[in-house]
Amino acid sequence: MLARMVDSRAPGFAAGSGEGLHDGLHRSLYRIADIASGGRELKQVLGEIHALLSTLLGARNFYVVLLDEDRAHFRFVYFADQCDATPPLDVALPLAQYAHTATVALLRRGRPVQGDGARIAAELGIALSEAPGPSPRSWLGVPMLGADGIDGALVVQDYEAERRFDDHERDLLTFVAQMLQAALERRSLQQRLERRVEERTQALRAEVVEREHAVRLQQALFRIAELAASPIALDAFYKALHGIVGELLLARNFFIVLLDATGEGLYFPYQVDETGDVYQPRRLRRGLSEYLLRSGKPLLLHAHEIPALHASGEVELIGTPSVCWLGVPLRTGERVVGGLVVQSYTPGVTYTDADQALLSFVSVHIASALERRQAQDALRASHAELQATLQRLRETQHDLVEAEKMAALGQLVAGVAHEVNTPLGISITASSALQQRLGDTRKEAEAQRLSRGQLIDFFDYADQAAHLIAHNLQRSAELIRTFKQVAVDRSADDRRRFHLRELLAELLPSLRLLWKRLPVELQVECAEAIELDSFPGALGQVITNFVQNALIHAFGEREHGHMRLSAERVEGGRLILRFADDGAGIPSERLAHIFEPFYTTRRGQGCTGLGLHIVYNLVTEKLGGRIRVDSTPGQGTQFTLDLPLRAP
Repeated sequence: MLARMVDSRAPGFAAGSGEGLHDGLHRSLYRIADIASGGRELKQVLGEIHALLSTLLGARNFYVVLLDEDRAHFRFVYFADQCDATPPLDVALPLAQYAHTATVALLRRGRPVQGDGARIAAELGIALSEAPGPSPRSWLGVPMLGADGIDGALVVQDYEAERRFDDHERDLLTFVAQMLQAALERRSLQQRLERRVEERTQALRAEVVEREHAVRLQQALFRIAELAASPIALDAFYKALHGIVGELLLARNFFIVLLDATGEGLYFPYQVDETGDVYQPRRLRRGLSEYLLRSGKPLLLHAHEIPALHASGEVELIGTPSVCWLGVPLRTGERVVGGLVVQSYTPGVTYTDADQALLSFVSVHIASALERRQAQDALRASHAELQATLQRLRETQHDLVEAEKMAALGQLVAGVAHEVNTPLGISITASSALQQRLGDTRKEAEAQRLSRGQLIDFFDYADQAAHLIAHNLQRSAELIRTFKQVAVDRSADDRRRFHLRELLAELLPSLRLLWKRLPVELQVECAEAIELDSFPGALGQVITNFVQNALIHAFGEREHGHMRLSAERVEGGRLILRFADDGAGIPSERLAHIFEPFYTTRRGQGCTGLGLHIVYNLVTEKLGGRIRVDSTPGQGTQFTLDLPLRAP
């Protein structure tokens, strides 16, 4: 074929020696092969080939078409023509639409075609008059044949009458087509290889991303499990959960919603919202949160979907409308107990199905952690309550022991009642003696033997007897009253509702009489809103005994003294009442005995030792409370009463 090309009369080679023509053609062909095998852009390669073909063939009008992989479309990848308009380059054109063109006919035939318009039309079986563009006087087209058939075509054409393409030029163009076809196949192979490399690279990147995502997810689940077992406060627990969710997806607006214990209301133990909205606890309504809990399924709603739910009556709009709302239920077993919700208020920032699947997966572990945490908190609360109950049991046990001891000692009071017999016996004896003396005196008077001296002696005797009787009867009455207080006669005091401050206001005037001429002050601190359902008489007796005990034992001969009475309401429906003085105090060896009956350090000074015993019985039995005493010698004593607002 090269020998035939040497004999060609290409316009680019002047007449001369055959050897010079042969060398020039070889250089051109090698140049074409070199251009085709280079790594430059296809458009540049085709442009340089066109330039060489212009030299070899005088091909000023040259174009290249390629078939698409579907074999139903073709495209112009290069086009240079002096007369015809340039078609759209690198645009897929349907073969059926251009069936009457020589180019499409050539692609379908698969063999070189050359000649003028009439010959081409006859050889290809087409009507060139129906083809777009001007009709050439000379046309030469050769197919590009690949392993799977026709891949494209190279075409040169001329519009001058004297120009004709012969077989030698056809062979040359066929050679160029083969070079170009080989180059395109190499490029295609390289592109496929590059695509495969890129696809593999993308797959590896996706795998790396997926593995990183899996690692982050595993770390998140591990941290959730750690949180469930950590001793942090519940608020800190919820905040940490928010941080974990925020590492997996956008969670600038996040809240946790839970059903309350009745199942008829919602509360929001944790919420963070850019708009400043605050969700208060509420009874079940028709909000999105309730809709989520009713459905029991993950819910992803975009802005255009929410109004439709509202219009259908499924939900009511509560709070600032969001651009995207994503919620997943929290389950313990088969029961929905709450939900996790993230939402976006920023246009264009939305959540995807992948985010929904991720949050749903994480919610299972969060629900489990939340259930364990609530169980732990309930266990801690039960333990604390048990400890408090145990402490109260110990205190009650101690009080019962003390009460039993006091009851046993109180029984001694009955034995002491015989003391009443002494003044009563004296009174009876005195009255009997007076009655006998009166009878003797009457007899003497009736016998008119009664002298003035006898009468005066009788009057003296009667006066002494009457005084003795009155004194001993009064002493008996006082003893009986004291023993009655010791026995805490419940029938002597009625129960009623009263305000403590009003009771103290009624009691203070009579108390002040006790230290009217003493340098002593009493400071009272009591809130107005303390109301009791108890025994005001018993409580007044307790306060009175405190004051009397302080005046007798705490201050003595001191120039000045202070007493302080305070009352405060505490949790659990109880009252703490404190009475303190800054007197002499009580030595530690005596503190254990001060509530025992008849225990006193001033027995020879008119003290019976029953005052604080009466206080103890009134507080522990009638008022249903507890009493504690603290004292420091030289600094004073404080009595602390822990009383129920409603007496038992």
